[in-house]
Amino acid sequence: MKPTALTPRQERFAAEYSKDLNATQAAIRAGYSPRTAQQAGSRLLLNVVVSGEIARFKGEQLDSAGWKASEVLEELRIQAHSRIGDFFEGGELKPLHTLTPAQQACISGYEMVMKNATAGDGQTDRVLKIKLWDKMKALDLAMQHFALLQTKPEPPKAPTVSIQVKSLALVLDANQLQAIRERLLSGVDLKEETT
Repeated sequence: MKPTALTPRQERFAAEYSKDLNATQAAIRAGYSPRTAQQAGSRLLLNVVVSGEIARFKGEQLDSAGWKASEVLEELRIQAHSRIGDFFEGGELKPLHTLTPAQQACISGYEMVMKNATAGDGQTDRVLKIKLWDKMKALDLAMQHFALLQTKPEPPKAPTVSIQVKSLALVLDANQLQAIRERLLSGVDLKEETT
């Protein structure tokens, strides 16, 4: 079975979504009503053909940037598996030129401070500091990519009470209101019972 062709608006949505990953704004830029853009964007992301087009655009973006998805994942893996102990030998920070390229990629900052640690001794001490990239962020991104995190479903919203029901509360007695409450909580449609 041949997949359905994209409409011009669906194709435009896929292209716009690939720019900033914002479904609502992409729907608006693709010509959908701003009033219904959020719903349209969500619906379009669930469409298999539109999702395929978005994946194609993402692939083109990676290619044009000279990136491969596997390289990005490898960089994430390096950050996620970094260990501070790998940067020290005998209690001293290893010289940068002795670190592997993967270890060097884990360093987000390096600082050297020259100071006199013991006042009046005339010696200048060198203090070296390194800062690694955020390992938890790398792990979080990897877990998101591999769908290892389950988001908690939102609790169901409480039913809203209409003005008509509030007006009925003034007319009905306590027993009648209790019967209506029980039917609402049980999920029975009051319209079906009255017709």
